[in-house]
Amino acid sequence: MQFAGHAVEHRAPNLLVDLREFAYRPAPDMWDWRLEHVISRYREAGARRFANIVPEGWPLGETTNEQEGFPTRNFREAEEAEAWFREP
Repeated sequence: MQFAGHAVEHRAPNLLVDLREFAYRPAPDMWDWRLEHVISRYREAGARRFANIVPEGWPLGETTNEQEGFPTRNFREAEEAEAWFREP
């Protein structure tokens, strides 16, 4: 929620989260909660694209949930995500 608030405050069109240091497994209902409470804040911020930097073993590429309203992709490196952000 803090990150979503920061995105709203700065009207961030591109959001980047580095998940390589996250040492947890989300609860099964976390994705529904995120969609209801967090994604609406990202939309409020004007999010155009959302990128995750993921650790080895995680899937790469598009992970978009059509309910989010913007594309989400997983990358290995921040530079790859930043290049995606620059694409038209």
